[in-house]
Amino acid sequence: MKSLVDRLAETVGDAKAREAVGAAAKRLGLQSAEALDQAQTLQVLSLIASQEDVTGIAARLLRIRADFAFDKFVAQR
Repeated sequence: MKSLVDRLAETVGDAKAREAVGAAAKRLGLQSAEALDQAQTLQVLSLIASQEDVTGIAARLLRIRADFAFDKFVAQR
């Protein structure tokens, strides 16, 4: 399973993705950006998505994809 950094890096590159995820995790008071659970991932993604740059746009798109995948999973139950 790809990490949030890996997914974000597909659009903005590895260094920028690591920087954004690390900074967001730190701002949220999380111990590590490496082992995020689903709720933490969505929190980090939402924080990054609030940025007004390419990284923010990429995060918003990832958030839409995550929401869609969750809705699809729930509908199948």
